[in-house]
Amino acid sequence: MTPSILLREILESQVTSIDELEGLPDDPELAFVEYVARRMKIYEEEFQHSEGDYEIRGARIRFLNTVKGFHDAHSLNILKNVQYERTSSSFHPDFDSFWDFLILKTTEISVRHAYRLRKITTILYLPDNVKAGIHALIEEIRAKIISLNLREKKKEALLNALAAFSKEVDHDRTKLESYTALGLEIATASEEAGKKFKPIKDLFDSMSTVIGKAKEAWETLGLPAPGKPKQIEGPKKQLPKPDDL
Repeated sequence: MTPSILLREILESQVTSIDELEGLPDDPELAFVEYVARRMKIYEEEFQHSEGDYEIRGARIRFLNTVKGFHDAHSLNILKNVQYERTSSSFHPDFDSFWDFLILKTTEISVRHAYRLRKITTILYLPDNVKAGIHALIEEIRAKIISLNLREKKKEALLNALAAFSKEVDHDRTKLESYTALGLEIATASEEAGKKFKPIKDLFDSMSTVIGKAKEAWETLGLPAPGKPKQIEGPKKQLPKPDDL
């Protein structure tokens, strides 16, 4: 299969659809962050299989239009003053600026919402299979952080936050404060490191999806939170009767 045929197949399967919009957060800003991440992944797949400026230009126009369309459909003001020019063959400078602007703004949104949620202590009861899945993602994130060229202080902060969350996952009652703290570290590192940090951010987003589904499943079941095991009372001490004295 030639790259051009493969590219056409990718384009035909990546038209914005209802399926692509499923599972997005209810909050419009957070939904925008997740949708941008999805469209970035689609664009990167198209770019890898593009042949020449014409196909690259088409992929970039699709990315710009889908992101802008989603943004405007939710009446957001994030891209209110953003303009891009299509007069050149591939409008590289404008597209790169738009891409960097999206990374900046989605990071700002993530940090702002994380700070807001940091004050809320959420406790989850994670099944063993969910814990195993989260730990697998944690190890992938750890390996990528170690291999990435980052400032030592930033790398240390990321690894410490990751270790704290990994330890919390093993508890019977998993508090999400350490998860939120990890999200803040990843958001700030993403802003600092740029595109090279995207694989780590994608893994964290996958972990967020797992945690979100676990929370939703628990709330749907409507089960009470498990408390302390009921203590079995021992035999009560019998006082001697007056006749026995």
